[in-house]
Amino acid sequence: MGSQKIFTEQIIDYLTSPDGLRALDIAKTLDLSKVSDIAKLRKICPAELSRAVIELTELRKRAREKFSRADEMIFDRQGYEQASGEDVAEYKAKRFRKLIGRKVIADLCCGIGGDTIVLAADGQVVACDISIERIRMTEINLKVYHCLDNCKLLCGDVTKLDFENAVAFHIDPDRRSTKKRIVSIEQMQPGVDFIDRLIKQIPDGAIKLSPACDYEHLPWAGEIELISSRNQCRQIVLWTGRLASVGKRATSITSGQSIDDAMPARYNVSGISNYLYDPDPACSRLKLLG
Repeated sequence: MGSQKIFTEQIIDYLTSPDGLRALDIAKTLDLSKVSDIAKLRKICPAELSRAVIELTELRKRAREKFSRADEMIFDRQGYEQASGEDVAEYKAKRFRKLIGRKVIADLCCGIGGDTIVLAADGQVVACDISIERIRMTEINLKVYHCLDNCKLLCGDVTKLDFENAVAFHIDPDRRSTKKRIVSIEQMQPGVDFIDRLIKQIPDGAIKLSPACDYEHLPWAGEIELISSRNQCRQIVLWTGRLASVGKRATSITSGQSIDDAMPARYNVSGISNYLYDPDPACSRLKLLG
């Protein structure tokens, strides 16, 4: 299902209409692995629409670990998988607000609005994406979280848009513009040249990167932070400008603790004996064990 475009503007209109909401309510009560239950759904909506209902119903179940209101949100598979979870987004938003208060943040390549929702919960946001479907999804998801009034939505190429009065930025470049996941920054869209210009225009920002990227050879100055949650590396963020304070930082959302390269070593690392202790994948990935 994920390889084709299921959620067009027309499909999104249907899913948010009374008929679509009814179909989604019915789908929650069915076993969508059974042909007989899928047939029940197709009695109330055509095949193309029922396909979208099934896809969204399955995605909402998976998304409950990322979003507290997943059962009301709209997203496609790629948008959901690439979005920041609520816990990670909230952590990043606190760092922004500590520096800039309620001033405007530009959330570029906002996708389905994972970061936008949290940034707009306590401040002003300009959210941009090249996909009209993703902008529609972000709009719906902002309504679900009751913070649409704090966000201006722009659809278009972020390299050509005006971010108005933004004093900081958050950008999540597309890391899946080919069939394989992209870990090289040279393949990201928008590319290195745009991010160079962006940092010159708005020095204080956050660049969201894949945990698998080569963080040691990034072309931009700043603080590398690897954020983990529930014992998994979720994302690498490069903080720029005044948002950067150390060289490298590992943060566990689950424990609420951070270790950075300015701290004295906390661990005495010995040779491998009967047990191997790995305190946190983010800490290990950034080589902060001493």
